[in-house]
Amino acid sequence: VDTMTREWMKKNFDDRFNRDMSETAFVCGNPHSKWLLDTEKFLLLKEVWKDEWNDELGTIPPRPLTNQAISISREISPTKMIIHYMQPHYPFIPEPELCQGIKIDDFGELPWSNVWEKLRAGEVEESEVWQGYKKNLIYALNDIEILLNNIDAKKVIITSDHGNATGEWGIYGHPIH
Repeated sequence: VDTMTREWMKKNFDDRFNRDMSETAFVCGNPHSKWLLDTEKFLLLKEVWKDEWNDELGTIPPRPLTNQAISISREISPTKMIIHYMQPHYPFIPEPELCQGIKIDDFGELPWSNVWEKLRAGEVEESEVWQGYKKNLIYALNDIEILLNNIDAKKVIITSDHGNATGEWGIYGHPIH
């Protein structure tokens, strides 16, 4: 567990888990995989973001991940799968006016105008941020429903690699550690 994807990846995909990773198909929408994940350690690592990042949205929408996960499930029927969606992470696709996303070439750098900095500066209300966040989560959950209706899984766990702070202890978003 950590407050940022790259730290979560470092802690959860290290050599202690080589056996599990070798049985896992990882469908990844998060570009941090480029720096942190070793393709050879997974049954399959499909970095969908490489081909499907949408620079106009500043993120990868859920559908390309859902489609890849369904295809992989049907083609190789892996014992374990991880599908790493970017939502509900900003930018909030259903509420684009709240903040802009990131062009893939700029990924890894937080733009000053991200939604958490806008909240800190008082440019948006906390209720607006949570409304956008919830709409983005529902947007992704609709795709997860499609996924679940199209794969054969005995157990499904839906979780997140980090949360977000809205000013608690002076913290906004999800800074490292």
